[in-house]
Amino acid sequence: MNGNKNVCPKGWHIPLDNEWTVLIENLGGKNLAGDKLKESSTSSWNYYPNITPTNSSLFSALPGGYRNYNGFFGSNEDFGKWWSSKDYSESKSWCLALYYFNSEAHFTTSYNNDGLSVRCLKD
Repeated sequence: MNGNKNVCPKGWHIPLDNEWTVLIENLGGKNLAGDKLKESSTSSWNYYPNITPTNSSLFSALPGGYRNYNGFFGSNEDFGKWWSSKDYSESKSWCLALYYFNSEAHFTTSYNNDGLSVRCLKD
């Protein structure tokens, strides 16, 4: 259930995309959920125009950026992406994305050999 990523301890798993969807819907939908997921301080996220994060969900999302296949780290103040355990294709998987410049939470894809953030859910 770890989506071949095997990063969660026994009894925990990387969320499926439908589990992320339930969270987003319970936070008012994709247009509002991002601000409810982001930490309320603007000290970690790129500030402008990230002026409305509330963290009302207590998820405390931080911008982790990414690590690409040759070890380059980037965008560590601009966005956070969290793996889903559902594959998009042989080389990509779905992930939840939050960006500093809007309040949205949405799904995108990333290459499986990229480094993104994880959030483990208890089975």
